[in-house]
Amino acid sequence: MIEEREVVRLKIPYPDIQSDLAKAVHMYICVKKVHSTKRLVKCQSMKLKNIIGGAGISNYIIENADSNRNPFAHTTLIDCDKLFSVDALIPRTLLTESRPDIAPELFQAILSKLADGVPSKHKLSKTELEYLNPKID
Repeated sequence: MIEEREVVRLKIPYPDIQSDLAKAVHMYICVKKVHSTKRLVKCQSMKLKNIIGGAGISNYIIENADSNRNPFAHTTLIDCDKLFSVDALIPRTLLTESRPDIAPELFQAILSKLADGVPSKHKLSKTELEYLNPKID
């Protein structure tokens, strides 16, 4: 099972299971774990349109690729506007390969951003998550 600070590659049924976003694999950082419930923030390739105009992400961290801090291959936007919650066993086989976690300093920066803002909370359906990610129990 994944732990806090670890990064997984998942398909998430958001905004719903039929959306284009749900069909794409993204990286998610586990920011809190209580028993089998995990709270996750989304990571995505940095694009200006995500912070200017359309997507309107306002609470975020821009993180450069750096194998000493993160598993990202490109400059990445960590979205602290949304917090996803799921009660499911996410296996370690879904961890990112280049590095399974993020540096403690980056983790603390994310927690600070989450505390400074009021992220929208999204409870994910375990059934839908399992459907999109067959390795999940």
